[in-house]
Amino acid sequence: MSKQEPEGVLSDASQLTADHFEPLVSSVFVVTAIQSETSETHSDPVPECSETEIAEASNAELTLVQVIRHAQHEAEVGLRREQFSLLFSANTELMNACLPISHPELGNGSLLLSRVAGPLDGDQSANWYEAVFG
Repeated sequence: MSKQEPEGVLSDASQLTADHFEPLVSSVFVVTAIQSETSETHSDPVPECSETEIAEASNAELTLVQVIRHAQHEAEVGLRREQFSLLFSANTELMNACLPISHPELGNGSLLLSRVAGPLDGDQSANWYEAVFG
C-alpha cells in the first residue's frame, strides 16, 4: 500500500517526482471539472482547452500504465530534477492539452497530455497518452 500524500500535491508539478507515481501504477486518474486559472508552475506556455473540450473530456479515466525514468547526462546531474514521463491508457479519446485531473492520493492538478503510440506489448486499439516532467 502506498503512503498517503498531502492533499493537492498534484497541484505543484514542480515538486513531483517519479517516486510520487511509481506506487500508483495501475491506478486511475480522472479528468475533472473546468479549471479556469492557468498553472503558475509552467514556465512555457501551455495549451489551454476550451470549456467545451474540457466538458467533453470530464470524467474520462486515465489508467497509469508505466513510469519511465529518463537517463541524465553527467552535466545535468544536480542541475535540475530527474526527468521522467508517465504513460496512461484512457477510456476515451482526449485532445493534446493541459487537462485538470484528480487522484485520490495526489489530489487535484493539471497534466499536459500528448497522444502517443502505445507500448508494443500493449493494447494498440487503446488511447495512449504521455505526460513528461523535467
